[in-house]
Formats: sequence, structure tokens, C-alpha cells
Amino acid sequence: MRTKTLLLTLLLTAIGAVNLGAAATKLTVKMDATSPTMTIVPKGGETPIETGEPSTRIYEFDIDKGEYVLTAYGKDGETVSGTIEFKILGDSLEQQLTVLTN
Repeated sequence: MRTKTLLLTLLLTAIGAVNLGAAATKLTVKMDATSPTMTIVPKGGETPIETGEPSTRIYEFDIDKGEYVLTAYGKDGETVSGTIEFKILGDSLEQQLTVLTN
């Protein structure tokens, strides 16, 4: 009985470790009044990731480890205000970016 309990405990611990390693990072992106919207695309990719709609210019969403390009847009939603490249290293459960444009 002890052996079964020990094996079950080890198995559940291993599953938990795998799940923790694959956990996405919660990213908060704060946009300014000049550039209230944005998109994020994996670096070298073309399709934006799902970020949801901002609440008072603040986006909150889960993002996987990797390199990304954030493109900020002006109030008209079309004019590109700027781009930044950033990395999600996966060693933090939460990260925050603040985008300031003039």
C-alpha cells in the first residue's frame, strides 16, 4: 500500500511540474491616450495573438514563452504609432508593459 501511495504521489508531482512548466504568463499591457490600441504578433509571424478587448486602455491576457512584436495604433485604429520587440522568458507568472508614445 505504501508503494502505491508513493508512486501516486510521485506521479502527481511530476504532472504538476509539467503543468507548471507549460503555464502561460499573464501579461498586462497599458496603452497611452495617443496609442490606445495594439496588436501582438509572434516575431517572424503574421497572425496576431488573441489579446481580447482593452479595458480603459489596459489589456490583460495569457501569453506563451517566446519573442513577440507589439504594434501600437493611433486613435483612428489604423495609424501605426510604433513597434517594440519583447521576449516572454517563461520564468515569471506575470509581466507588465507600458507603452508611451507622443
